[in-house]
Formats: sequence, structure tokens, C-alpha cells
Amino acid sequence: MRTTCTIIFLCLSLYAPAQTDSTTSQQRNWDIVPMISGSPEFGLLLGVNPIFTFKTNPADTVLRTSFFGPQLFGTFKKQFGIQIPGNLFFQQNRYALDFMINGANSRWRYYGIGNEIDLEEYDSYRFRGLTVDLVLLRRLFSSFYAGAGYRYNYLDVFSPTAGGLLETEQPAGHHGYTASGPVMVLRWESRDNVMNAYRGSFINIRGELHRTATGSTHHFEVLTLDFRHYIPLSQKPYHVLAFQVLHQATFGSVPFTELGMIGGSMINRGYFSGAYRDRHSLALQIEYRQMLGKKIGGVLFLSGGNLMSGYNELDPGETRFAAGIGLRFALLPQNRVNLRFDYAVGRNSRGQYFGINEAF
Repeated sequence: MRTTCTIIFLCLSLYAPAQTDSTTSQQRNWDIVPMISGSPEFGLLLGVNPIFTFKTNPADTVLRTSFFGPQLFGTFKKQFGIQIPGNLFFQQNRYALDFMINGANSRWRYYGIGNEIDLEEYDSYRFRGLTVDLVLLRRLFSSFYAGAGYRYNYLDVFSPTAGGLLETEQPAGHHGYTASGPVMVLRWESRDNVMNAYRGSFINIRGELHRTATGSTHHFEVLTLDFRHYIPLSQKPYHVLAFQVLHQATFGSVPFTELGMIGGSMINRGYFSGAYRDRHSLALQIEYRQMLGKKIGGVLFLSGGNLMSGYNELDPGETRFAAGIGLRFALLPQNRVNLRFDYAVGRNSRGQYFGINEAF
């Protein structure tokens, strides 16, 4: 805990204030935020995260604020990466562009597939990877969007433990793979802020089709349903009850890192990301958020996650529950960007997470 507090205070002391472009009526802001975060997957992570919030047309009074936030990071476990996420809105919100570019050279764990794993037994491996994900959406009516895009994911797996689980089980893609194919998306987007919502809903239905004809090494499909809803509990900011249901279904010859998973810093906190994986995953989390001071907030959260190889294999008794508490510090109040620290406890598992932005 002492280490965590030290890192949080260091992060606050290094924070660089926003740089505002006065020529656009304060609608464009650069914010340089040091990335000092931690999780069971990465340990202590250091980096830099410029955050750019802006309107693609400053004269458009109904246009939502766009977001662009490249991240460059490294860890003491010889993990390095760059991540470039973005959400852009155009023409009175008629069009939206989502993109994510992610490159990494990192170490990860493989525990096996299914619910019956031993969290004390896993295989360590390194990987090099590059992911490019682009989706262009068109608003059809109200808050309903439809769109299409493309996803490319290259993963090179190397240095697994000799005689370990990857060598003995040999799941699809255990030597590496390429996933490349078109994406289709249906979306309902009524949140008042894409980074930290106080009210509204987000429903995202996404389908991926991967074939050798489009550059994939494996034939498989992925269907993802992500539902989020935010209920304001008072007129005060950051006094919210938030819900998320996330379901992923995979079909065909699915590489092991493309399977449905639970765990990590965003969903089912308290479990190592990908410790539990199978063809289908189903996760739920509920979070209560409230301000405790002018810039300090607190959260309470509860989650449950389950896996199945087929829908007829769903066993409620295999649900992995977790619960936790967290603190928030308003780094960029005008953009609702928070520094967060979460501590979660699951079944024979726990995790500490500190970084930028909400889990969902």
C-alpha cells in the first residue's frame, strides 16, 4: 500500500496542466499525463499519455467532443508498447470513427482453457504483436449508428516454458497467428461523455469474420455484445450507478488469445486478464461512484464472470465473483479524466489497479 500511495502522489506531482487553444473558444485541449500505473499483468508501468480533446468542427454547436490519446509505456518486466486509441465525431454527430492501434513486446501467462484451471499453475511466454482496428459509423436515427471496418492482429508467440502448458496443450495459434478481416457494428450511443459518463446508455454489437482470403491464418468468427448504462443519483457530478454486461462468442478455429476471456483492469477486476478463457464468455459488473471531496471520489464495485465451450454448457455454479473498492482523483475535470486506484478480491485471486480513466 505504501508503494501505491507513493506512485499516486508522484503521478499528481508530475501532472502537466492542459494547454488550451484560445482560437477555438477553449474547444481544443492538450493534456500531458504521465502514465504511472500498475496491475497484476504488468506490475509497475511507466510511460507518457498525451490526451487531446477537441471538436472536429469548432463551429458545430451540437458536435460531441472527440478524443485522441496515444500512450507509450514500459515496465520493469521488460514489457514495452504503444497504444493509440481515438473516438472522432463529424457533421453534427452523423459520423463517428473509432480506431485503436496497438503494438507491444511483452510477457504474458497461459493458464489453460475453461473454468477448471489452477491459478497457481501457468505457462509464461513472450509475444510481439501489432493490432490495427478501424470502424466508421453512420448515424441512422436518434442515437443509433451502423458501420463497418477492418481488424488486423498479428501475434508472434515465443519463449514459452519448456514442457509447459502451451507445448502440451497446443491451442490454436500457440506459435503465433494473424487475424485479419472485416468488422460490422451496430451501436446505440446516448452517453453524455464517452470517457466518463454520468448518464445514458451504450449498446455495441460487433461481428468479426476472419478468413484466409482476407489474410488470416485461421478461419473463425467473433460476436461481441457490450451493454452499459449509467444512472445519475443526484445533481452532483460523479454520483452515478453504472452497469455493464459483456458477452463474447467465438466460432471456428479460434486462436487462444482471441477466445472469450474474463479478468483484467477493465472487466472482472481481481482476476489476471485471460486467466479464464473459453469459446464463450459472459461478464457483469456494477459500480457505485460518488465524489468524496472537490477532486476526490470513491467507488464500490461487484462483478461476476463465466465461461462455456457452448451455450448448453453454462453452469451458474462456475461463476467467478469479485468485489472491490477504489479511489478517484480528478486529473482533468473539464474532460472528466480521472486517475484511478482499484483494489479487487476474487476467488483465490486479487489485484491492484491504478491508472487513467474509468474501467467502463
